[in-house]
Amino acid sequence: MSEMIERVARAIDPNVFSLDELTTHLYWELWVKDRQEKARQDARRAIEAMRDPTADMITQGQLEFIEEESASDSIWDEMIDAALR
Repeated sequence: MSEMIERVARAIDPNVFSLDELTTHLYWELWVKDRQEKARQDARRAIEAMRDPTADMITQGQLEFIEEESASDSIWDEMIDAALR
């Protein structure tokens, strides 16, 4: 599993990932593991949905590239910001 899937899963359901240390009963442990797996599946779907950038993301990325005159991390940041608007 990728680091990004794990990050997004933890953002989707942060509380369930903090329960690992508290799982002492088998039923509770299975419930937590199921919830974590669901969050990971949701994360994978969310990331896959971003595979094709929107027109706004492309525009923002192009503008940022022109301003920077070279590709940089800020281009991706600006594209993600455009997606979140």
